[in-house]
Amino acid sequence: MLSEKLPKIFGGLLIFAALAAGAFVIFLCQALGPAGAIIGAGMAAGCGSAAGILFVKIFLPDMAESFSGMLLFPKSFLKEPPFETGAVYALMRGPDPEKAEEFLEALPPEQKRRPEAALARIELYRDHLGRPEAALTAAEEYLTLSGRRKNPCGKAILLAFADLASDLGEPGRALDMLARELRRPLYTDTEKSEIRLRLDFMKEQTGS
Repeated sequence: MLSEKLPKIFGGLLIFAALAAGAFVIFLCQALGPAGAIIGAGMAAGCGSAAGILFVKIFLPDMAESFSGMLLFPKSFLKEPPFETGAVYALMRGPDPEKAEEFLEALPPEQKRRPEAALARIELYRDHLGRPEAALTAAEEYLTLSGRRKNPCGKAILLAFADLASDLGEPGRALDMLARELRRPLYTDTEKSEIRLRLDFMKEQTGS
């Protein structure tokens, strides 16, 4: 919107004016000899500082946000179509959660591979349809995908798998998956610490 762009337009003009004023001062003071040059350099530095402060205040936050977004989500990741979580969660929490299953089954293959889709399937089967075995299968299908990338949903899916396998009387299956995932470069150091704590806790509980 124009109202959102006006501050940046005005700020850009102020930065340009400050830089132009600095250049003009330097040009003007060259004719005044060494003393004038020193004074001009000081005034030009002040104009440059003002331009720098304006730039930092007006433009740097947006640039930093864009740069961090580029690091977190490289172009190859952004080429993937976004997964619309709102629709499926609205369906699963509505009066007929089976419609959420139909929605998920109708997704194109590349969308079904997304961790957000796997997490939605786990919640649907575990919390809304009373099918923990299907939830466990959904988690395992994602965790055994080839070509997986680091994603914040990965840890949640792994821990859900561990909980479901334990609840279904298969703690050994949970232990194997936790140990295997710890060896993979798909988690942050903080996530690995949480996974290791869960693994150690389950080993203590099962006497493994």
